Amino acid sequence: MSGKRFYLIRHGISKAQRGISICLGGRSDPPLAEEGRRQAEMVLAAELPDVSVVYSSPLRRCLETAEILAGDRQQVRQVSLLTEMDMGHWEGMDFERIRREYPVEYELRGRHPAAPPPGGETFEAAADRMERALRQMIEENPLEEEFVIVTHGGIISAFLCKLAGEDFDKNRNYRLPHCGIGMVAYEKGGFQQI
Repeated sequence: MSGKRFYLIRHGISKAQRGISICLGGRSDPPLAEEGRRQAEMVLAAELPDVSVVYSSPLRRCLETAEILAGDRQQVRQVSLLTEMDMGHWEGMDFERIRREYPVEYELRGRHPAAPPPGGETFEAAADRMERALRQMIEENPLEEEFVIVTHGGIISAFLCKLAGEDFDKNRNYRLPHCGIGMVAYEKGGFQQI
């Protein structure tokens, strides 16, 4: 195989994502729900490449997903650059409260999905952070051809949007379902979605 392949896997659904709808970002750390564990087991059955390391965001919902995928054969390595986007003042708040307390910002984000919450991270910054993480993995493991990475929906969609050359307002078109897989190749110094 020429180049390198990255399997970007969104974590399984967490306990905080069942029931009430909250803004879950990089500072929220709920564990996987039972359904999330089942989702990860289904990904495991999908014949991921045989790698020695599964890379993961340090947040529990990702670590627990990565541990299921790694099983007894592989180690899990935490990479802080893979943490979910920081949702600023909205972190952990339910969307009804956000709508009440931040009506102007909430309405703006409805029209422009890439508008960051007050004090939050931009999609561009998240995409750049993901790229730095992948380049760091290549530098640390130059002989590896395939990488399995468990991270978050926001940072994955930001990165895939950047690779497609789309305006970040189109990020929802690149959103993966829980335990969905996005494929990225690295060849001749650049990344592309496959």
